[in-house]
Amino acid sequence: MATAPHDTLQTTSSVPAAPYESLWMAPDGWDALTAQLDRLHHAPVPDHFRPPLTESGLQAPAPGSHETARWRIDVKPLAIASAGWRPRRIPAPLFEFRPVDDGETHLRWRLETGFDVVLPEGFRLYLRVDVDSDPVLDPTFRNKEYRQIDAAVQIPTASVSYRSGRWQIGLGRNWRRWGPGWTGSLLLDNHHPPGDGWDLIYRGDRWAARYFLERLDHATVTADGVTTSFQRYLAGHRLDFAVGQRLRFALTETALIAADGAVPFWALIPILPWALAQQEDRPSNEIANINWGADVIWNVTDAWTIYGQFLLDDYMLDSADRILHPDRLALLTGITWHGTNGAWRMLAAGMELSHIDTWTYRHRSGIASYQAWGTPLGHPAGPDSDTATGFASWQSHDGAMRLVMWGRWYREGPLGLDSGITEDSPILPPDPSVVDWRQLGIVATLPGPLGSRLDLRGGWTDTATTAPAAALEPPDGAPLPASRWWGALTVELPLRPISGSL
Repeated sequence: MATAPHDTLQTTSSVPAAPYESLWMAPDGWDALTAQLDRLHHAPVPDHFRPPLTESGLQAPAPGSHETARWRIDVKPLAIASAGWRPRRIPAPLFEFRPVDDGETHLRWRLETGFDVVLPEGFRLYLRVDVDSDPVLDPTFRNKEYRQIDAAVQIPTASVSYRSGRWQIGLGRNWRRWGPGWTGSLLLDNHHPPGDGWDLIYRGDRWAARYFLERLDHATVTADGVTTSFQRYLAGHRLDFAVGQRLRFALTETALIAADGAVPFWALIPILPWALAQQEDRPSNEIANINWGADVIWNVTDAWTIYGQFLLDDYMLDSADRILHPDRLALLTGITWHGTNGAWRMLAAGMELSHIDTWTYRHRSGIASYQAWGTPLGHPAGPDSDTATGFASWQSHDGAMRLVMWGRWYREGPLGLDSGITEDSPILPPDPSVVDWRQLGIVATLPGPLGSRLDLRGGWTDTATTAPAAALEPPDGAPLPASRWWGALTVELPLRPISGSL
């Protein structure tokens, strides 16, 4: 099974890792699907409980492991050609919720490199650098473009961590993903650029707690001719606990803060319930959008897993208050099957559903909405959406050959994160404009010469768009034509890692 970039190279799966895997596989597409399935289908280890699906940053050596100091450097060039579809990321997701089409064949290249250093004293250093020929398409791009090489150089991950006993502290830039969904997480999905900040983690035998604070982008607000610059931060804490070997729960709280100045002190207190501790006399230069979440994973049998995730942004007990303060809720649920015996061990299948209310993730002040650098911090479907996705997959015993077939229905409403319409606008018409997407696809991964990997994918997309009402804005991005076939070929050529002992 492949691993996401914020996990160690080790995996609990009985399927051996493919020889072309590196330490920084992209956190999407097939690799994310297999990594998520692997975590869903394995109960936590009784010793030093590892919270499922929530790791942030590579883990430092375990206490008392007496690991020798070592280092490793990886280099992986990639090239992609696509027709009928311009993928935003390389490797691309199975298929994006909002595909981009320019009617032309598109070529793109990317170089991923980085190093990993493990020190026996409990320290670990990690760095990844990407050079991309088309950064405009990449939603995680935020750095300066270098015109001399007609490409962009970006550092999506750079961190140092220290582990002592059950505690670990990390400093730097890491992707975080909280939640069991494989099409996306309702909160802290890893489709946005990772912020710069620090993490604090404690692992017990049957439970674990974590806290993080990171700096996001900044925003400006102009009122009465005065422009104010707000720095945006994201803080979160999470409690994971296991009931037996097959049932795992988690409670989470995140706070997106826009402040004209330093981060408020209350966000620096990990054990404080932020939503309940807010004060009426908060300064006007501090805006906070706080969300609560919960998720559960139940390994019903060795083969079957049921999971779900719930997000509470805002809810009014009195229905009369919902005219001015509409509910902001989201729900994601899924079921997966994983073969356990003989040839069935190489098969997997699943179904996932999600519903996100119209105003979820949004805030009356747009600078406090859950997005950063123009990309969602939550589920990539965004607010005002419904999705239903199913898949069936197969892979060879050595993991080198893989095949997945999938289908999705996706309803996208008119009120996205960037919409100018607020809750103070007139009441929505009874039948607002929507875009219905129906997508079918197949992805095949094959080993190539010189240790390369060939990723072939193709499919069909059909859309039905209701003309937007006069008072509403259309969804962001131009949809594909009513019916369109698409395809893409990605070639990865990871070079042999350079490694050694210190």
